[in-house]
Amino acid sequence: KATTPLILRGNQLLCQQATSLTESGTGKPSAVIALALMQLLIEFADLYHGDIPVPKQHTTAEELALDRTALLQHIILTQFANDLTEQYIAEKLFISTRQLQRIIKKQYGMSLRRTVIDLRLKTAAEMLLTSKLSAEEIGRTVGFSSKSGFYREFSKKFGVPPMKYRVQNKTAPA
Repeated sequence: KATTPLILRGNQLLCQQATSLTESGTGKPSAVIALALMQLLIEFADLYHGDIPVPKQHTTAEELALDRTALLQHIILTQFANDLTEQYIAEKLFISTRQLQRIIKKQYGMSLRRTVIDLRLKTAAEMLLTSKLSAEEIGRTVGFSSKSGFYREFSKKFGVPPMKYRVQNKTAPA
């Protein structure tokens, strides 16, 4: 059966990815499909609308700093599974990478890389307790490129490997 390819504003590749994710029989757990679709939606928003509004005029330096901090948090929380770079975020906030480094250090007390890794690990820990995905699938879903890197970072933060964490922290059904 021939079908017309879905093309949204000329971006056939992203549309093909969205279509393949939603086709029945992919064999992927629904949580993985939902996260992948969310990522595609973020990419669509980036391409066609910009994921962040242009900063408004501020009357005080404090308002500007608060607005930038909120935008920074938005980017990190919605795109932590991507390969976020200081350069990318600084461009979105219309500031230098050095200014961004100071904001991140003040807001989070650590580097962007460490902030993103910590968010990935917290999300992975939650997914271990709320899903049936394997630890390796969860690691990939939250943005780790290798199983060994995920296991190493997870063990360093929580003191046990992911699957042991799941067993130790899973509550018995009521």
